[in-house]
Amino acid sequence: MLNQLICSLKRLSDKNNTGNDDELVYQALAQCCLSVGKKAPYFQFEYEKNLVLQARLKHPDYPIVRLSIITGIDRRRVAKFLKGQAYLHYTDKLDMLMTYLKNHCEKQNTNKILKYGKFESFQYFCKIAANGKLTSRAMADELLLQGKIIDKGRFFYLPNARS
Repeated sequence: MLNQLICSLKRLSDKNNTGNDDELVYQALAQCCLSVGKKAPYFQFEYEKNLVLQARLKHPDYPIVRLSIITGIDRRRVAKFLKGQAYLHYTDKLDMLMTYLKNHCEKQNTNKILKYGKFESFQYFCKIAANGKLTSRAMADELLLQGKIIDKGRFFYLPNARS
């Protein structure tokens, strides 16, 4: 990933001679995260953890509150990073949706699920998984592109739902 970051920085600096180095770094980091497949919560968690650890290396005698001030991260979170007790609590919405769909299909002993309806439909499980953050249409489009579901008129077919 470091080589990708360096290549992205070189490519962007050749393209944009604006003189805004911060913007180039952010663009290069974004390109690297997308190429590796890292999502924003994972990147932010790792960034904060390493920021705290680097601040501790630079200032080993600083108390947690001072490290919190210089990093801009909550003191309780800083303490957890230093103790190695900080964990990322993030679940991918599409993965969660696929889990719901597969469990439903196994329970019903079928590979198809109704697209729309109040209960036990694709739309219903989207509401549970995404909690209003993504529409069922957007989630369906992405799953169709990934080949995890197949459109069959009123139903979606899950090719690998049952073993």
